[in-house]
Amino acid sequence: MTIENINNKEVNPDWKEFRTKKIEELNKKYSEFNVKDDKILEGYHLLHDHIHVKRRKNITASENLIRLLIKRKDIGCINSVVDIYNLVSLETKIALGAHDMDQTNGNVTLRFTNGSESFHPLGKEEIWAFKLENMPMLMIPIAFYVAWKSVKPSKHW
Repeated sequence: MTIENINNKEVNPDWKEFRTKKIEELNKKYSEFNVKDDKILEGYHLLHDHIHVKRRKNITASENLIRLLIKRKDIGCINSVVDIYNLVSLETKIALGAHDMDQTNGNVTLRFTNGSESFHPLGKEEIWAFKLENMPMLMIPIAFYVAWKSVKPSKHW
């Protein structure tokens, strides 16, 4: 899906009000929530087990957001685009992301890894070699940038 002409620098007052109400709803939804009993999140864990990725070290983006919401009663604001997909991820438990197509060169593709990819973790300066094969990965054609959607939310929209 491509959405064009988004002003991602200013916060719309209607959006701010909607977000506040949605966070309140999500806090109620997750007030008695136990991550270990959730079948959707367990599906991510089973996928990680299948591909030999440690559960504790590689928490899915949606689980991470749920845990953050439970702990802090909010998830913080980054920008409108990221905040929107974070709310959708909290609602659906599906890891989502968005990317600024003006910053990409070529097509975004979803394919399985072959073990030669690099990964640039958010907030880190170094680029990691990605040695796992046959993992679903969203490829963003920017030098050394790959967003591993089942593990970390992208802050690049």
